[in-house]
Amino acid sequence: MNSTVMIAIHQMALVHSRGKRRDAIDPMVRMLP
Repeated sequence: MNSTVMIAIHQMALVHSRGKRRDAIDPMVRMLP
């Protein structure tokens, strides 16, 4: 997976939920290899 895509997803997750940052990133991390 491209680093750019990973960073974009990470930032999107952070912006999507500040308080529930962990819940937002968790599924994204599972998608990563």
